[in-house]
Amino acid sequence: MEKLAEYFKNFEKQKTYLGNIQENEEKPKKFVFQIYPENIDYVDSLSYEEKHDLINQLLTNYREGFYTEDNSETKTQKLTKTLTVIIILLIAIPVLLFFLNISLDMTKNNYRIFQGNFEKLFRY
Repeated sequence: MEKLAEYFKNFEKQKTYLGNIQENEEKPKKFVFQIYPENIDYVDSLSYEEKHDLINQLLTNYREGFYTEDNSETKTQKLTKTLTVIIILLIAIPVLLFFLNISLDMTKNNYRIFQGNFEKLFRY
């Protein structure tokens, strides 16, 4: 019964808070949260403004931490991908040039062999 009386006392403060919002501003929305049993006494001891500030501050801190963590993960992933591409290019380009050199040498040798066979054919 005491909690109900406290709620209705705070209800007037809620109306006051909502009354300060302009028409073009986004209005706050009410949510219901479940609180762990060990935190019930603490939350009950807070006034409406303190509860309001606490929840909004916790949500803001969580969001900022989430974005910071997410941002650091994407930076790490980008750095990893960049390093992987650089290493692949540093290995792949010399290997590609090596195989191209071998291929051109083999082509040149084949032309030399064909030229020798063609000259032998027309000598006889």
